[in-house]
Amino acid sequence: MFASGTSWRLGSLFGTPIFVQPGYLLLLLLFGYFASRGLPHAPFLAAFLTAFAVTVSLLIHEFGHVLAARLNGHRSQVVLVMMGGLTISSGESRGWRAVMLSLAGPAAGLLTWAILVFVVPASRAEDPTLWPYLWGMLVWINLYWSIFNLLPIYPMDGGQALQSLLKLFKRAFEAERISAIVSIVTALAVALWLYQFGFIFAVFLLAMMAYENWERLGRNR
Repeated sequence: MFASGTSWRLGSLFGTPIFVQPGYLLLLLLFGYFASRGLPHAPFLAAFLTAFAVTVSLLIHEFGHVLAARLNGHRSQVVLVMMGGLTISSGESRGWRAVMLSLAGPAAGLLTWAILVFVVPASRAEDPTLWPYLWGMLVWINLYWSIFNLLPIYPMDGGQALQSLLKLFKRAFEAERISAIVSIVTALAVALWLYQFGFIFAVFLLAMMAYENWERLGRNR
């Protein structure tokens, strides 16, 4: 139920423990490498600010799930992993509560995006360093990561919300089967679309999820 294996405890926030796995550091290195080109005169600063923005955005997302779980009476912990973050709760939410729990993470990210854009805008400085650069990264990550997570692809939040919604009207194995089919079709369609723009990492991630759902579909035949 709670974090096991190779993970390090970073501390806790609002009573919720936070762990990080080695793969997450690889994710930060990957994002930092590509982001270092954003500030040619300060590549290490760009990499650091990007890693900071990614971590803060993921924690905002996961603590949306934490808050929803807490409202359902469950304790949680957050684990930062190579593919992002996980919120692991001490109990299982069902019905509409499960749907809202899945949507709470993207909702927190979109709320953060709205606050940054409409309440705390970046300065108009021509040189995009420090806060303007960090602001841009936070805006970009919280908007696009939230939208990406809302896609009906299991195990992303949109896919989990869809499966929980289907379970309100179908038997569990039927809901999982339909969820897997929708996930495969959506993942492959989005992967083909993103490939045209050179988003290779996203294509790789979607291909992995399509394969995972293909295996899940096989188990539900």
